[in-house]
Amino acid sequence: SFFVLGKEFDLTIEKANKKNTFKIIKENANQTKIDFENKNENVSPEKSILIAKCFDKINKKKLFLFLRKSFSKEFIEKVNLINEKHFHEEINEIKIGFASKRLGSCNKSKRKLMFSINLFLMPESAINYVIAHELEHLSQMNHKKIFWNELEQKFPSYKEGKTWLKSNKTSLF
Repeated sequence: SFFVLGKEFDLTIEKANKKNTFKIIKENANQTKIDFENKNENVSPEKSILIAKCFDKINKKKLFLFLRKSFSKEFIEKVNLINEKHFHEEINEIKIGFASKRLGSCNKSKRKLMFSINLFLMPESAINYVIAHELEHLSQMNHKKIFWNELEQKFPSYKEGKTWLKSNKTSLF
């Protein structure tokens, strides 16, 4: 199993057709079928983030394109919900891209938030932390003490996600 936006899915990898196509079928809310490159493997990583590593051998970008197409709307709704509930910041644009080293970034002057598709494969606490972190940057564009104090005040549960990211940092990319 693996996580997409903090929800657990079962993962089945089956043999593809002779064209070596890569196909992902979201069968229902709890099951996703992935076919690729004439391989037949069952993948059950201990940490959800490691699922991305499994796709290095195949076309990881196709998986990420599928995730972005299938889950972007839900992710953007999550960003807006966290913002409305805790931060009350004006946002002009939210983008989801394929950054490999950064999970999120903020352009304060354009009121634009950018997030990596890698976030989609993390537990909910880590996703929420990165969202809250970038929302706080719309107010504080640094990591001084005031940044962390404000984040703590607005979104006290951020520490769980931050801790998860620190302890899984070596397996992220």
